[in-house]
Amino acid sequence: MHRNRSPPALHGIAHESHFEPAMRGRLPQHAAQHEAFRSRHGSSRSQITHEACRTIRAVSRPKMESAVNTALIVVGTTRGTFVTTVESRIVTGMRKFAFALALLLFATMPALAQTSEFGLLIGGSKRLISHTDQARGLGISDSFKFSNSVREIYYGVQLDPGTWFRIKGGQIEAPAAFQFVNAAGAKARTDVPKGTIEHVDALVDYRFSEPFGATGLYAGVGLYRQRASITDLAVPEAQRGNQTETNYGFQGGVNGDFPITRHTGFIAELAYHWINYNYKVRYVTLTGGLRFSF
Repeated sequence: MHRNRSPPALHGIAHESHFEPAMRGRLPQHAAQHEAFRSRHGSSRSQITHEACRTIRAVSRPKMESAVNTALIVVGTTRGTFVTTVESRIVTGMRKFAFALALLLFATMPALAQTSEFGLLIGGSKRLISHTDQARGLGISDSFKFSNSVREIYYGVQLDPGTWFRIKGGQIEAPAAFQFVNAAGAKARTDVPKGTIEHVDALVDYRFSEPFGATGLYAGVGLYRQRASITDLAVPEAQRGNQTETNYGFQGGVNGDFPITRHTGFIAELAYHWINYNYKVRYVTLTGGLRFSF
């Protein structure tokens, strides 16, 4: 019998790289030749290449459980780096938020400016004395006069349409009363014809639109300090001279706003002051001045 000749072997790098060596002889002998070749050289290059490619694909496309396990390993081994990265992201987010907030405040400044105002007021005052004190000869009878001068300044911000919050500071020149301890050790009272009362108040002002402008009702609480020079000879010498007293008080009143231009106006106020000194004093003030809105 004649053997069938196999086609001539191709020569070249491509053939050597991708095909196994050609087997010769009968077909039943091929299996033995394959086993002998593998025992000498191991797996063929094409099989090795095939296995390597499968390994690369498995690594590049891991299963879900493999990815989770890998993430846990990475976090566990690089915890410091992970925390640093998270903190960096948080800081970056806070910076962005702060920048956005600053931009928002800058954009709303014109709106805030249109609902703010301040005013300068001057006027006179009157100290109120009860009929009981007058009957006992306590206190100094006083009438309203501008020589009992009042000077005030305030700053206000609109909270709602028709509702304003104001901080007002002022000074009142008027009669005052102080408490002292006499030689017998008892508490007594001395009145001075002129003292200085300084105050700072937080006020809520409700305004109502009028054809001529606006009217308002306001009230609030404040801190009051009176000071004067005591010269009464009935007061022990150690307690004479400059004396001060500080306590809280309340203020309430009415006002009117008469616009002059878009941003200015004339404002008038009538106020009542009750102060919690040792001797509860009350004052009525009438003031007027300019209001500037912006």
